[in-house]
Parts: sequence; structure tokens; C-alpha cells
Amino acid sequence: MEVQLNPETQAKLDRIAAERGRDAQALAEEAIERFIEHDEWFVREVEIGLAAADHGELIDHEEVGKLIDRRFPSSMRIRWTEPAVNDLTRICDYTQEHDGALAARRLAPRLYEKASIS
Repeated sequence: MEVQLNPETQAKLDRIAAERGRDAQALAEEAIERFIEHDEWFVREVEIGLAAADHGELIDHEEVGKLIDRRFPSSMRIRWTEPAVNDLTRICDYTQEHDGALAARRLAPRLYEKASIS
């Protein structure tokens, strides 16, 4: 398999490889492996959340707020990055499309709880 990178990405990869004293090919393979491992983990966690929701293991909005308050003092609260918010939105959109709006609304707090524990 060959992967064609745009010139900007290739330059970044070459720079990082040089800074680390590594071969760009090996660095690219490592990055792809990490991506695949993360993606597999993410899909497993979504499946766990969906199975829990299917079994009625849900947390209502008020309980989520209480959970956040207990676990995180206001100074330590997680600030969601834009990519993380986008991921959560895509997951909920997918869930809504396949399982309905109620399932999507119930899934988001469950995913948030899992992410906060990890």
C-alpha cells in the first residue's frame, strides 16, 4: 500500500522524523497504528454505551450534573475541545439516525461519563 501525502503534510512528517532521529516511513506507520488502535477502542466504547442504553442503563440530565459537580471542582472541569465536541455530535447524530432521538439524548451523558473516568 502506498499513501500519498500532500506536500505540507509530507514536510511536517519529514521535520518531525528528523527532529526525533527517526525514519519518516516508520513514523508514518506508527501514526497509522495508533490511529487504528484508537479508532477500535472508540468504536468498542460506543458499542458499550449503546448496549447500556439498550438495557435502560441511563443517567438523566440532573444526575449527570450532580456527577460532574462531585467529580470535578469547578477549577478542574474538563474543557471540551472543538474536535471532541464534533466527535460527540457525530456519535449522537449517528445514534439518532439509527436508533432515534431518545437514544441519542440518552447516549451523550453516558459517553461523557466514560470519557471522564478514563
